[in-house]
Amino acid sequence: AAAGTAAGAAAPEPVRVTVAPDRGQAAPLPRLGLGLASHDAPLTPREVARLRALGLAHLRVDLELYDPGYADRLELALAQSQSLEVPLEMALHVSDAADEELGALVAALASQRHAVARWLVFHAGEKSTSERWLALARRHLAGHGAPVYGGTNAYFTELNRERPPHDAIDGVAYSINPQVHAFDDASLVETLAAQRDTLHSARAFAPGLPLAVTPITFKPRFNPNATGPEPEVGPGELPREVDVRQMTPFAAGWTLGSLKYLGEGGADSLTYFETSGWRGVMEREAGSPLPSLFRSSPGQVFPLYHVLADVGECSGGSLVESVSSEPLAVEVLALHARGRDRILVANLSARTQHVELTSPRLAGHRLVSPRLVGPRPVGPRPVGPRPVGPRPVGPRPTSTVRIKTLDDSSLAQATAEPEAFRADPGLLREVRDGRLELCLAPHAICRIDPEEVTEP
Repeated sequence: AAAGTAAGAAAPEPVRVTVAPDRGQAAPLPRLGLGLASHDAPLTPREVARLRALGLAHLRVDLELYDPGYADRLELALAQSQSLEVPLEMALHVSDAADEELGALVAALASQRHAVARWLVFHAGEKSTSERWLALARRHLAGHGAPVYGGTNAYFTELNRERPPHDAIDGVAYSINPQVHAFDDASLVETLAAQRDTLHSARAFAPGLPLAVTPITFKPRFNPNATGPEPEVGPGELPREVDVRQMTPFAAGWTLGSLKYLGEGGADSLTYFETSGWRGVMEREAGSPLPSLFRSSPGQVFPLYHVLADVGECSGGSLVESVSSEPLAVEVLALHARGRDRILVANLSARTQHVELTSPRLAGHRLVSPRLVGPRPVGPRPVGPRPVGPRPVGPRPTSTVRIKTLDDSSLAQATAEPEAFRADPGLLREVRDGRLELCLAPHAICRIDPEEVTEP
């Protein structure tokens, strides 16, 4: 719908969204990465181009060093790391034979071109890494110059119960997903603010250490409390780790909320989803293995791709403090990078939401006429009749923004032709006194970019 507007019944009261009036930033924007796809297929040139457009900081790969087959996955990860021009976040899973396993890995890497952002060290028999395995890892990996993180491959609960040895690690890692106890949309939205709380708790027992939330997935990857092998999935059924909402606008709004709260909580690094496939940011070009159940189109990007792209374009920047009067219905993520602001507003609900956005930051981008600005002319007044028309009175205090909306009206192009969708800057709209009214269709996401415009 034009300028973020869609037909629908008006809410009794608008949701009020406020972005901080000053230029102070709430927190640095975390470095963002993705996980290596679990389908183990190589990336196509078009997939590489689309992933590079996200401004990624790293690519996570999980290596079970006790499984001889990990060498193939390592080779795939190294190739994709080089194609995407990002370092690897290497999650190393060791057994009681960790000394030999780590030595073999270092020997394998000696002949490979590689860049590592961080090592994550986990033990197959522990829910949170103990000091013994961390000490071995630090000894073997010392020559690679990347920090060694401890923590858990499972959830914050496991990390909190078995806290890692502070002096033995360079950082703390744990994963997040919103579907441990409840599975409906409303319950998933309610998990968002709690993500920030996990970081505040982690800071309390790991002061001064970087925090990496990795990976962040829509469904659990495994059951950390299982006492035996999990039952096999029947033929024609989706794997337990796959949720059809991965490809929906709802998942895009959830991702926006997750980025907001984890960023505000002070995460240093975030790893979301996978590169491609039904757990990724886009469908692989071969298409869905079960198209009757996971009804994606071959090669399409998922709506959450655009949220990550909008944030990735602000990499190296900061989050600006922002608040919604109804965060379970509408959420806002405000960013500042390279002297410019960007505001993302997501409708997390299945009904139309009217939003009243207030931000004095928007008032800093004026629409002015250069003919009306400048010093008063020096010299005698001209002789003759006065010009007919309104008198110039100085700068006109009208702000301008570009508004780009992802909703049902733009979804087809956004998913099938993401390059064309992103090339369109959106509609130009005037803002007075730093206030903007929006009407967001169900699960719509609106991007607002203040823009300097000068009249001819």
